[in-house]
Amino acid sequence: MDSSYSSEIQALIEQLKAPAPFHRITALEKLLKIDPPPDNLHSIAQQMKDDSDANVRHLVEQLVLKLGKEGGKFSEEENLILTTTHFIEGRTITKYIEVITAEVVLGTGVFSEIGANIADIFGKRAAGFQEKLQEARKLALDELRILAFKKNADAIVGLDLDFMNLGNNVLVVIATGTGVKLSNNDIQNSDSTTPDQDG
Repeated sequence: MDSSYSSEIQALIEQLKAPAPFHRITALEKLLKIDPPPDNLHSIAQQMKDDSDANVRHLVEQLVLKLGKEGGKFSEEENLILTTTHFIEGRTITKYIEVITAEVVLGTGVFSEIGANIADIFGKRAAGFQEKLQEARKLALDELRILAFKKNADAIVGLDLDFMNLGNNVLVVIATGTGVKLSNNDIQNSDSTTPDQDG
């Protein structure tokens, strides 16, 4: 591994120990973008699962999920069906569990990226803003899958995404849907393809 790359990762890991949540959040967001994730993050992520800040805990769960995927785990969470419709073609819903909501907060200068120069609104700054929105959307959907799996759901129907600007460069993404159980017979005879399913 390149020495400068290793130094950058080590600096981010040290930043995870910072008392201010903002610095821990920034470090976690950067670590989530590293592929493949460093091996030594497993123990660190486990230690941070009970962090005092809710936003840090959300990102730690995403990091644990990513680390699990690299190790061949969490395939059930990853494959859990998400659809905007209230039915799943070729599948039978046997039980409606409950409404499940995942909230993700990004507070790393999302809006200041485009606020400094309005002339750049359709240029690089707008592209950076769009990237942040996509990142927040993915985190929210991943979080929803984790919560649904913990509720023993096979799928989420009626998926809805809401974006909120709380000011002070804080973006909130709320993903909501209904967790459902599916017939085992359908699972054996279906390829799990649904309309509007998130990939």
